[in-house]
Amino acid sequence: MSARTLGAVLAALGVSMTIFPFLPWYAADVPGRRITATGIEAAGEAWSVPILGLVVVVAGVAVAVQAVPSVAGARWVGLTAAAAGALAVAMVARLVVDLPVAFMPDVRPAPAIPVLREPALFAAAAAAAAAVAVALGYVRTAVGG
Repeated sequence: MSARTLGAVLAALGVSMTIFPFLPWYAADVPGRRITATGIEAAGEAWSVPILGLVVVVAGVAVAVQAVPSVAGARWVGLTAAAAGALAVAMVARLVVDLPVAFMPDVRPAPAIPVLREPALFAAAAAAAAAVAVALGYVRTAVGG
């Protein structure tokens, strides 16, 4: 895969990492209605995921437009994107396992009202993990490995 293609894929994954926290991550079916909460609404620390996504976008654009002039620069760009993706994976994985304490003002998780994890939560983790893989693939190809 060419550096331009890897950069474009990396940038697209970064954009998705930036968008997914604003989609519903949690839901609860209460009598008469369904309540949802985005990642940002449910967990304030989820704000780090879009910021890390922007780091991945910038790295992807730098790779795609071939703005990285040296092997050492390419290594740093790739490793920075990989680190941002890995931090996002860790953050989202924690939010998959542990429900945020302040899930929703109307509903407290209880045995009678299960809190469901929505697909966007898992998609955010998948996008971040894919960004790590693509960034490390770029580092490998950029340094001639």
